Amino acid sequence: MGAMEPTALGNRMRKAREQAGFSQEAAAARLGLRGPTLSQYETGKRGVDALTLERLARLYGVPLSFFFEEQETSAWEQALREKGAQLSDEGKAGIGRLVQLVKAFEDLYERTQRVPKTAHSPFAPLEDPAPKEAVAAELAGRTRAYYGLGNAPIRDMKAFLEQHGYYVFTVPFGRSENDLSGLIFWHPRLGAIIALNEQQAPVRRPFTMAHEFAHGLYHYNRQAILCRDGLSDPAEKFADSFASHFLIPTPALERMGIDSVSDADEIAGLVRYFGVSPKALQRRLEAERRIKGKIEWKGILWRARALGYPVADYELGKAPLPLQERYPSAYVELVKEALEQGTISRRRAASLLGMSELEFEELMEPSPEEEAERYAIT
Repeated sequence: MGAMEPTALGNRMRKAREQAGFSQEAAAARLGLRGPTLSQYETGKRGVDALTLERLARLYGVPLSFFFEEQETSAWEQALREKGAQLSDEGKAGIGRLVQLVKAFEDLYERTQRVPKTAHSPFAPLEDPAPKEAVAAELAGRTRAYYGLGNAPIRDMKAFLEQHGYYVFTVPFGRSENDLSGLIFWHPRLGAIIALNEQQAPVRRPFTMAHEFAHGLYHYNRQAILCRDGLSDPAEKFADSFASHFLIPTPALERMGIDSVSDADEIAGLVRYFGVSPKALQRRLEAERRIKGKIEWKGILWRARALGYPVADYELGKAPLPLQERYPSAYVELVKEALEQGTISRRRAASLLGMSELEFEELMEPSPEEEAERYAIT
């Protein structure tokens, strides 16, 4: 990129900041700059170094080229930016991060000349945004029947969604109760994109994914839906009810003979059987009056592990989310394929997966099974 007149560069910097919804003070604070310094950058009174420009691009969720040439904002990005205008600064930064990831995903499809699999709802959108609980339960049952799930637990909600054309990313949206739990929007080429809040308890992920799935099935006439606890939007209440019945169907409880539960060990077993959080199970059992007596819900996952049920360290907050939980599997595969084709560098591949080059090298090392297969005598 050639030299650019300082005032023009400053105007592009200001436009990117305003598009991302940051005040000068908020943007400066997130980058560790003094407010006046950013103001001087944007007015062209002070030159900006390449590293700072790169950090600004990352914060605002724009490519570095945005600062040097006019670029149109796509409808899906504009919808996300507008919906996220009232979020916390951390939430706005998360929106920017998601925008970057989705644009990188689109670029990877271009580079590898692969065709994305997109989600298609088999159901008409809901006319009533706030159907009764019984309707949500009926639709959850109908959905299970359509996908051939019966009343069996869904062991891996993310894999189920991706099997049917939904792409699930995990990005930081903030740690407070008022921050997003997740969102869904529709990309013109990639289809339904779901984003989960990396900074909320990992054990909430299945319920949040089922909640977004409800929107994907019945509210796809909207461009983008941002979700958090306590919203008064009737569609949010429906999605909560749907997710609860979808993950924990009443017929399954009846078949298991769960008329009433009074033992924490039994609760721990049900939490692992259905693959939901203790809070989601509690809400479901309380709604059907299946809890007898007082149960200590705190520490249920630890109790489940002590009883021998598989509980991953990341679910307990003892380890970071593994790679396969942070990105769509197709995204990771495309990064590797683009690297093998030579259309991206190893440094770029590592950056796309949010890791250092050393971590990426370890990721790319063949497993012992792959090594054994390579040298097997046939």
